[in-house]
Amino acid sequence: MESKSERKRNVEKLFSKEKVVTIEALKNVLDTDFSKTVFRYLKEMDYLSSYNNAGKFYTLPSIPRFDEYGLWHYEAASFSRFGTLKSTISSLIDGFHEGYTHGELKQLLRCRVQNTLNDLIKNSIVSRETINGQFVYTSADRKQAVDQISQREKKSSIGKGQGVDIELPIVIEILLELLHSSIWNPKTISQNLYIRKTSVTEQQIKEVLLHYNLKKKR
Repeated sequence: MESKSERKRNVEKLFSKEKVVTIEALKNVLDTDFSKTVFRYLKEMDYLSSYNNAGKFYTLPSIPRFDEYGLWHYEAASFSRFGTLKSTISSLIDGFHEGYTHGELKQLLRCRVQNTLNDLIKNSIVSRETINGQFVYTSADRKQAVDQISQREKKSSIGKGQGVDIELPIVIEILLELLHSSIWNPKTISQNLYIRKTSVTEQQIKEVLLHYNLKKKR
């Protein structure tokens, strides 16, 4: 029978190879049918749970490469520096100078957020305002919320032309793709983003190029 240290090394090897694992995979490597045994080992390793998919994915703190929003997406799993989906949403809203719409949060977090937003509103953890006909979620701190509302109202009219409404996370995805792409054809950019599971239309890409007056240098 393997010693505790050997079993722990096997868990570490599994994470090193797979990056993200489920409890079933951990049970298999630990040769146990008990979740309690798995979590005893995980607790010693200071594990992270995904904020999506009911927290069924696990990784180690040293593995994620969090982006500027404190998020890390790996295949079907999403992790956050802030922990749970609820903590992540409230932290993002508090930390962004324009607040967020439901669509922006859904795009950014890559999961359903409405129920969590409703719960945050119910418990006065965040606030909600109506701006230009849409809900904007802001800080529960009134002074900060007023500043966020002001910034949102001053926000550039990008995307409003021709009936196209481009939310901030989509704009960011387009700009990042343009930064790394050698071809600025809207169709090609749209296809590249689709491969990365980001749905962006050619018209939206044209709007961003027009708004920022972007042209590929030859």
